[in-house]
Amino acid sequence: MSGSLRETLERSGFEDAIRTNNGPDLDRKLTSSAFGTSPDTFVAGYYFEDELDGQGLGPLHVSLFDRSRREWAHKHNVETELKELARFGIGSVNGIVVSAQTVLLDTHLSPSAGLTIVMSRSLRVLSALYGYGARITKEGAVWYFGDMVHFADIHQETLKSFDLGTSAEVEIFPGARLSSIAEAYRRQIKEIYAKIQDNQHLDDFDRSIDSVIERNSMRFAFVVGYRSDYLDGSKVAHPTLSTIARCDRQSGGAWSCSERELEQFAREVGTTVSKNSYGGYDERMLKTLVEAALVREP
Repeated sequence: MSGSLRETLERSGFEDAIRTNNGPDLDRKLTSSAFGTSPDTFVAGYYFEDELDGQGLGPLHVSLFDRSRREWAHKHNVETELKELARFGIGSVNGIVVSAQTVLLDTHLSPSAGLTIVMSRSLRVLSALYGYGARITKEGAVWYFGDMVHFADIHQETLKSFDLGTSAEVEIFPGARLSSIAEAYRRQIKEIYAKIQDNQHLDDFDRSIDSVIERNSMRFAFVVGYRSDYLDGSKVAHPTLSTIARCDRQSGGAWSCSERELEQFAREVGTTVSKNSYGGYDERMLKTLVEAALVREP
C-alpha cells in the first residue's frame, strides 16, 4: 500500500497512536507495505519511498503501537538482524499477523515462495521461516505453507509447523509418505505421461492445500487438490483428485495424516456436494466438510 502511516492509522481506528511522542515518521511516503491489527495493537511493516535503492526496496522498517501502554516499538532495517536466516533477502510485505505474544511478517520472494519473519512483541527477531500464509495457533505454534521453486516443472504444496518454544520445524503434510489415495493418483499420472512422447520428463502431480482449520495445535483438517498443470495445458485427457485430509500430532511429536476422496467423504457425513458458477466446489460446502473431518473419529 502507498500513502503514509498517518493515513493508515486513521483508517485503522488508531488515531490515538498519532498523538504520542515516540511515533514513527508518520508523513513520509510508503511503498510495498502492509499492516496488521488486533483490538489493542497496530503493526506496520513498511518501506519508505525515498529509501528505494535502484530496483531494491531499501531497509524494511517495523513499528508496533501498544494501545494499552500508549507506546511505540520500532525496528529499523530488519534485514541486519536476520543475518543468515534470510539467505535470499526480504521482499515486499504481503501481510502481518498479530497475536498476544508474536508478530508474523509475510514477505514475498516469488509467486510460489515467501519468507515469514517471526518477531516478539518487542520486535526482536525470533526466527525466519521459508514459507508463506503463516498463522498462529492459540497455543502459540506457527503453521504455514512451505516454499516451492516458482519456475519448477512441478509444484507440490506442503503444510508445515514451527514450535516457538523449541524452534522445531516439522512438515505436517504430506510427511514422510504419501497416502494410498495420493499414490494411486500418482500411478495414474505416470501411466499417462508414459504414453506421451515429448513429456519433458514430467511424471508427477501438482498439489494444492486449501481451507485449513486447526484445533489446539494438535489436529489439522483441509482440502487437497491433485492435478497436472502440464497436462492442463495439453489436449491429453487426465483425471484430477480432490480430497479431505486430516492430520493428528502423536504423543512423540510425529504427525499422522489420512485422506478421503472429497465426494465420497461428503456422502459419508451427509453433506450435499455443491459447486459455484465456475464449476469449482462451493467454499461453504468445503468448510462444512473440513469441520466434519476435524471432529470425526478416525
